[in-house]
Amino acid sequence: MTVSEIDLLLQSRDASWCYERWERLPDDGNRYEVIDGVLYMSTAPGFGHQRTILQLIQRVGTPLETSGVALMIMAPVGVIMPGADPVQPDFLLIRRERASIIAGDGRIRGVPDLIAEVLSPSNPEMDTVVKRAAYARAGVPEYWIV
Repeated sequence: MTVSEIDLLLQSRDASWCYERWERLPDDGNRYEVIDGVLYMSTAPGFGHQRTILQLIQRVGTPLETSGVALMIMAPVGVIMPGADPVQPDFLLIRRERASIIAGDGRIRGVPDLIAEVLSPSNPEMDTVVKRAAYARAGVPEYWIV
């Protein structure tokens, strides 16, 4: 799929996107997510964004992983949940006893126990409105906007 073809698809917002179509998108350094059948694309995050994720890993994820309580991962990873198939949260935790939602293909097929998104100054509505609503509908028990 060419860049111009992707641009046209993003502009159309045809609400017919699904996991299978998402899987065919190119690995071009952009993050593609599907929420309620709509394809969203974001470019690579900046330094401050990634430093914030590193702090989440060091202060929240590593202690919980080391103690055996949870598994952590950060984007990019495909998370497939009802109405959000897939999304790529910045950071997430899965309790060890629920590790079975990590599929053999490396995707997460189920609802993580915690999702954290680092707020983007260029598009705060994506995290505060679109993703917040999608994660609530999917039943995410804990959602942090950092």
